[in-house]
Amino acid sequence: MPCLLIEAYFGVVHVIATVLRSTDRTLVIGSAGSTRRGELVAVRKLLQRGVDGLIMSLGDERDSAMKNELNGTGVPIVLLDRDANQIEADRILRDHRPAITGIVSKLIVGGRSVIGLLSHPDTIRPGREVGRAFAAATGAQGLIRSGPLTEESGAARMIDLIESEPDLSAVIVCGPQAQKGALSVLRSRRKREQNALPIIANADSAVAR
Repeated sequence: MPCLLIEAYFGVVHVIATVLRSTDRTLVIGSAGSTRRGELVAVRKLLQRGVDGLIMSLGDERDSAMKNELNGTGVPIVLLDRDANQIEADRILRDHRPAITGIVSKLIVGGRSVIGLLSHPDTIRPGREVGRAFAAATGAQGLIRSGPLTEESGAARMIDLIESEPDLSAVIVCGPQAQKGALSVLRSRRKREQNALPIIANADSAVAR
């Protein structure tokens, strides 16, 4: 499971825990720390505890070591918003298109025509789906900056986008930690340049509010 600072995952955990509690079962949470190695260690520790099943949101769907580990568990697996077709599992998938398409439409109506996107890495389904929806809505594949949803990555990608696109009029940012990084860049630049570049969150979060 990714960091629970991501409010969407906190909500998922709360619902799962509530349902399991009603059946006298316990939810055991493992966090990978956003690394392949950490993810593999977390899965192995959970399996050593004798869990009856795994509900996961993989950090990298291409990881062959994780594929081999999961396909040999013998327990039911549910993947949250991940394709990872090489893994034997059930899947719960989200349609990312309506949110991105709606945001882009409102920005364009409001006169914001040069729109950038700080998205998830394309090694996971949300990154690919959000990127496709954004490119279809804007026709601007070149304004997408994909990467880890960390504060450092959000700041670095925001700087790259601003410096490479001087006419940028708005930025859509995925992930609360990346939003923090992007906002820190804008705050420092506003002090020097007195410009106002809006950031739009692709999901509700305390940072976005």
